[in-house]
Amino acid sequence: MALKTAVDNATETVKKPLYLATMGLVYLGYIAVFLGISYISPTYIRLASNVAYIFVGILLAYKFNPLREVASITEADTRLIFMCAIFIIFNLGITEYALMFFDTVKNTFGI
Repeated sequence: MALKTAVDNATETVKKPLYLATMGLVYLGYIAVFLGISYISPTYIRLASNVAYIFVGILLAYKFNPLREVASITEADTRLIFMCAIFIIFNLGITEYALMFFDTVKNTFGI
């Protein structure tokens, strides 16, 4: 129980700066990985998308676990939820568009 309290206290202390830095790095890293995967092998785009969904799911499951005793949702928590929702929608749209684009290119040029 003490470990859980220590982790929660540490999370609350560095929440906002860490959140902003992490979101920036995640978006930049995701774009870099997505472009690299699409250049090397477009078939791995779905795998990268699923890994991103798993990451977001684990983050949300940890933070908003009903077994934790969180009294209220803070402003930073609402931003986290909103950014995760935007990320999921963005990820889904980009993934489907990229798969459709590369399928069209493959069919057009017979690659």
